Parts: sequence; C-alpha cells; structure tokens
Amino acid sequence: RWRRVFRGKMRDQGVLLSQNQFESQFLTYAHTEADVDETLEAYKEAL
Repeated sequence: RWRRVFRGKMRDQGVLLSQNQFESQFLTYAHTEADVDETLEAYKEAL
C-alpha cells in the first residue's frame, strides 16, 4: 500500500520518497526551511 498509494501521492506533489520502507527520510543542512514546509504540506495532502 505504501508504494501504491502514499508514495504516489507524495511524488505527485514533488516529494520523492525511498522505495525501501526501512529507510528513514533524511534531513540535511542542504534543505531549507521552505523545503521542510513544502514536504510537511505534501504529507498533509497525502494523508
């Protein structure tokens, strides 16, 4: 279900998630506050 539904919805909003369900989503210093905000909004939409 992860691949079929949630990952697709996130991808449609421009957020690419790992195909490995055991891999965490990593945040780095390269990510801006805007990147984080966009990702959180995509999560809200997808969920």
